[in-house]
Amino acid sequence: MRTFGGIGGAGDLGDAFRTYEGRNIGEFWGKRFAGFTPEGKWTFFNKNGVAVPNAQINTSPFRDQTDLALIGNAIPKYYLSLGNTFTYKKFDLTIFLRSKLDFDVLNTVALSYGNKFGTQGNLLNSAFTKYAEINDTYMYSDYYLESGSFLKVDEVTLGYTFKFNDKAFRSLRVYAVGQNLALLTGYSGNDPDLIQDTGLGQEINGRSLGIDTRSPYPTTRQFVFGVNVGF
Repeated sequence: MRTFGGIGGAGDLGDAFRTYEGRNIGEFWGKRFAGFTPEGKWTFFNKNGVAVPNAQINTSPFRDQTDLALIGNAIPKYYLSLGNTFTYKKFDLTIFLRSKLDFDVLNTVALSYGNKFGTQGNLLNSAFTKYAEINDTYMYSDYYLESGSFLKVDEVTLGYTFKFNDKAFRSLRVYAVGQNLALLTGYSGNDPDLIQDTGLGQEINGRSLGIDTRSPYPTTRQFVFGVNVGF
């Protein structure tokens, strides 16, 4: 067994991944959220399904002893894309859609900035709404795992072509291109498309799969206008 994906920061976080012989890369192993005490302290399920305080959770690396469980997988099961060009008279429309489905993301933005316990810095609004019950330090568990599935409208091109009866100047096409136009997802953090979902990089290790690291700059929506001239 090897542990990867140290999350960093304050609190009881540890490693996000464990890779056991015969198991898949990208598996989240962690605590299973059981609820909060009346005082807002975390409780988690042990291996027997009993809710206990964090201090009683066994984080042993041995699968027959640990209370940590397989709680998700960071690698999408499905990668989908669809592109097509439609024409009507002098109009042309090209659309490209892309999707990744059935994978999990660890929302460390919510973990770090959605917890008002002992924090005097910037916080998310959700720290006082969705996560208002928390009165304890940061804890890594399936509480912060979310589905990262998404459908993105990557690019749309709309053009119109003018035809001319001139040997030297046959056509003029004007077009507009929009990129990163829309994102359909249930994930509450940043664009899930920015989150690493393969173990391929300088090392094949799966160390940072599926972790919203808080560092990517948000993607921008871009527009391009152009002209094609046919001689």
